[in-house]
Amino acid sequence: MILKVLYLYPELLNLYGDRGNIETLYYRTSKRGIGFEVKEARLGKTLKKEDFEWANFVFMGGGSDLNQKILYEDLLLNKKGFLSDYIESSGVGLFICGAYQLLGNYYETEGGEQIQGLGILNFYTKNEGSKKRSVGNIKTILNKDIKDSLLKDKNNRYLIGFENHGGQTYFLEKYPSFGRVTKGFGNNRKEKVEGLIYKNTYCTYLHGPILSMNPAFCDFLIKKSLDLKDLEPLNDSLILSARSRI
Repeated sequence: MILKVLYLYPELLNLYGDRGNIETLYYRTSKRGIGFEVKEARLGKTLKKEDFEWANFVFMGGGSDLNQKILYEDLLLNKKGFLSDYIESSGVGLFICGAYQLLGNYYETEGGEQIQGLGILNFYTKNEGSKKRSVGNIKTILNKDIKDSLLKDKNNRYLIGFENHGGQTYFLEKYPSFGRVTKGFGNNRKEKVEGLIYKNTYCTYLHGPILSMNPAFCDFLIKKSLDLKDLEPLNDSLILSARSRI
């Protein structure tokens, strides 16, 4: 049994410790005797259908507007089709901040320039000016549709992290949100919802990294990726203590 992670653009999408999500997955699988492999798909690497068939988890972190522009053409030409197929076939994936935005139709900069997205999901993101930038600690209650024995405890149903994004995301069709915001901003400053769920794709603005700060949710993703019924519990007392301070 091996967790096989396809990590897209590690050199460009790694804001606020997002690479720590990979390290957390490795730590939590290795502690349980589960194998772990990661393939890094960097700028210029052409992926094949077999790469996505190999993976049981796909990860993309956050990046700046500039880095999103840099990688867009490569993503469109070398990776989009297989990524879209992976998502539509219910492959498990986590997409954070800039990666989340890239799955939509476009990102409009503060100056009005549109950075085209992949259009895999029907939403857009607009930078509404520096005064509306969403920055700070965020706390969200997981969507009730996310169900698992690991997430029954109410303390495991809230997620914490750090957000820093100028873009405000708006859905053009009805998607389940990742969660309801109780502290911070989330998708935009009006609706108090955070992220998006589509099949087994989880999109969020939570950095931190999210998986180290929310171990139950990390384990939920491991279970889902490997189609497991249960996971041996780990001693998470230190991180749980830290979580209580936010």
